[in-house]
Amino acid sequence: MKTATQRLEAATRALDLQALTLHSCEVGHGEAEHLVPGSVDIEHTLTFERSDTDDTNRVIFLIETRSLFKNSDDQVIADIAASFTAIYSLDDTASIADTDIESYGERMVLFQTYPFIREFLASMTNRLGVPTFFLPVLRSQDLA
Repeated sequence: MKTATQRLEAATRALDLQALTLHSCEVGHGEAEHLVPGSVDIEHTLTFERSDTDDTNRVIFLIETRSLFKNSDDQVIADIAASFTAIYSLDDTASIADTDIESYGERMVLFQTYPFIREFLASMTNRLGVPTFFLPVLRSQDLA
């Protein structure tokens, strides 16, 4: 019987990121009295589905994020909700269980896509005219 680590390694070998696209985005201004940067609260959810067509096996992950950009008084400056679609090809010869794909998503998909999501959020705040926020870096222990 394979260990969780071995199953994650097998999923890593079988799945290959093909595309990451912005699915939707909603932006709102908060009621903050000033714009001195404070903290950023980021939440995310991840779901997936298999898509087996005649010529390609794919796994499609939907990553939904909500970020609250707060000032130094903990008042919301901006609220950005965005969803992204990450499409992975799946090796036809691999036999990967849905539980292992879910585990892969929670660890590897977020780790692989977070830099793009982080850049998107930084770009959106820049477009809003909000001062620069230093968004947190995703660390491997954050995914445990």
